[in-house]
Amino acid sequence: MNRILLFFLLILPTAALARYSATIEWIAPTAYEDGTPLAPEEILSFEIMYGTESGNYTNSVTVSGDARQYSVSNLASGTWYFVATVTTVELETSVISNEVMRRFSRGKPRSVTIKLR
Repeated sequence: MNRILLFFLLILPTAALARYSATIEWIAPTAYEDGTPLAPEEILSFEIMYGTESGNYTNSVTVSGDARQYSVSNLASGTWYFVATVTTVELETSVISNEVMRRFSRGKPRSVTIKLR
């Protein structure tokens, strides 16, 4: 008796890992907290911080002082929080900007623009 081995390949679909991007835009400050004028050439850099918990920013990137936007890509679906700080050429760092929250999920645009103030 011949034996026939039946081999079935079962392919289970898996949810594709949706990835999203956010373009963060900001207006550079024109004064220190005490009201003293801050010239554009006095801005050394901006630090963009972001994470999946409010107040807990596990990712960051530093961009040049003349930048006014930055795009973050490869964000997983879910809720993301974004903030920024500015550092002067004298290495003084500002307080954290307002926190902006965005939720990325299936059926929503994969890319958004976020404005920090």
